Amino acid sequence: MPATVLLGPLITRAEVIVRAKSWLRPSVSFHPGRRFSNEHGRYRTDSAGFVCMALALPQTSIEELTAFCSLISRDDLLAGDLLICACHESATRHAIVFERWTDRSRDSYLGMEQVHGIGTVRRAVHYPYEKEQDAFLPRRYPMIQD
Repeated sequence: MPATVLLGPLITRAEVIVRAKSWLRPSVSFHPGRRFSNEHGRYRTDSAGFVCMALALPQTSIEELTAFCSLISRDDLLAGDLLICACHESATRHAIVFERWTDRSRDSYLGMEQVHGIGTVRRAVHYPYEKEQDAFLPRRYPMIQD
C-alpha cells in the first residue's frame, strides 16, 4: 500500500448506503475526467470516485482500495462492503457498494455503482458481478463499523 493513502474517518454501514444513494438523485453521469459535488464533497465521477465518496475517503484509485480493504468471504458481506475487480487494465477496473442480498439463495445482491455510459445505478447484480465470476472479490473497508 502506498504511504500516501489516507483512510477516512470511522463510518457506519448505514452512512455508506445513504452517501451512495445520494448519487442516485438524480443519477450522476459517469466520466473519469469530471467531478461532482454534493453535500458529501467533490469527487471524480468514475467507479473509484463513487466508492470514495460513499466511504467518506479522500480520492484514491481502485488499486489503493484493493490494498487497504481486506478480503472477506461471500457469507460475510454486509451493507457498505465492496466487490472490487482490480485485475484488469486500469480502464476496466471497477468497484460496487454492496447493499443487501436479494434472496435467501444469495445468488444476487442489490448493489450501487457507476456504470460507463449510464451513470449511478442501484440494481440487482448476479454474484459476484454478471459474467466476471472470478474477477470480483468481496472486500471490507477497515474504518467501517456497524
